[in-house]
Amino acid sequence: MRTKLLGALMVFGIITGTAHASSKLEITDPRAAKIEDIVELPIKGVRAVQSDGQIMFLSENGRFVISGQIYDLWSKKPLNTMSQMRDVAERIHFKSMGMDVDTLNTVSMGRGDKEVVVFVDPRCAVCHQLMGDAKSLVDDYTFKFIVIPALGAESNRLAKNLYCAKDKTHALDALMNNTLGSLPSKETCDPGQYDQTLLTAHFIGIQEFPILRDEAMIQEILAEAKKFWQQVVDKKEPDKDPERDLYIPQGEEVNRWIAAAEEYRLYDAEIQELKQRLSELQERQKPHLDTMKSLMGEYFHADYCGVMVTRYKAAGRVPEHRFDGSDSFGALFVGLLPTRAHSRRQ
Repeated sequence: MRTKLLGALMVFGIITGTAHASSKLEITDPRAAKIEDIVELPIKGVRAVQSDGQIMFLSENGRFVISGQIYDLWSKKPLNTMSQMRDVAERIHFKSMGMDVDTLNTVSMGRGDKEVVVFVDPRCAVCHQLMGDAKSLVDDYTFKFIVIPALGAESNRLAKNLYCAKDKTHALDALMNNTLGSLPSKETCDPGQYDQTLLTAHFIGIQEFPILRDEAMIQEILAEAKKFWQQVVDKKEPDKDPERDLYIPQGEEVNRWIAAAEEYRLYDAEIQELKQRLSELQERQKPHLDTMKSLMGEYFHADYCGVMVTRYKAAGRVPEHRFDGSDSFGALFVGLLPTRAHSRRQ
């Protein structure tokens, strides 16, 4: 299935060849062309246009015109007429594509000979209206409702709950009655075909659904928007979304998380002990530096017994020396060097 879908990435191939080379396309003034028919093709920015009995392909901005043969790789046939192009623009023939929709996240309704495939979202009002209307056509049609999450994280949770349902006997009723969330799930659920469902919807171009204007819904959206804005004004973190913000380990991940967390805590405790030890050592070291500074008196530089102390009247940076603090002379640098038993004034 994946191979077929990947192969269908090139949905349409526009092929120009010698068979059409002799048929010249002459357009002197596009405004004078007689347009007989136009079909919006499922190719971004391309329309099929019939003028004076001739079919050509026009870019969205009207600048480019392409003539030649167009071939539908999904249905495996050339498109020679406007009716054929309208058919592929308005319908998807799954059987000719070799795709079994029953392997996707699908629920069925009806027993008729004619089959209709519909992509629906669990929270889409228009989809529910369509499913309700389909009830009166079940004698003549069989409806295949492919459930996908087009309206956000909650839709994804409901669609996945349908896919992972332990018993799908009541799946259609749950879908139509908005009770998918109550369906018991399998203990383990392989997401393979659910992911395939999403991939199929993506290739076909299912990205959104129409929303009926609902005053109650609008008021709910406005209330949520005001609530969010108030949180911004109050500098309050928004509520966590359990589907996107809060990770809770499941299954085998629980043990892996516990083991990693325990090791992390042990190392962190050791790091804190070392930091405390380092702080104590630095405090113990400081009086000895003060002693050396007092012994130097008015001298600027000392280099004796493996310790070099240099004072600068202006603060600066000396490579590979450690800045330790400042005194009345300005900046003070201390470095550990090989022992050299002498002291000198700069």
